Amino acid sequence: DEVDPEWGLRAERPYDPPITDKGCQEAFETGGLLATQNFAFDVMVVSPFLRCIQTAAHVLRGYEAARPAGAKRLELFLDYR
Repeated sequence: DEVDPEWGLRAERPYDPPITDKGCQEAFETGGLLATQNFAFDVMVVSPFLRCIQTAAHVLRGYEAARPAGAKRLELFLDYR
């Protein structure tokens, strides 16, 4: 990490770290942008890493917050098959 090169020595999950606060905000804003641009999708496929699941959740929250009336509601399902 550029900010703290030794973060992995102290991290609770050094091989599966959570998304940052900035990442949460950016993912939420991205979801809102997708909704306002009328971007439609049926499935979002993400890696099972924690930060990837968290990113997907924030994108969907942003999408839902900005979703136009009548647009299809999106849901997040986790499948670890």
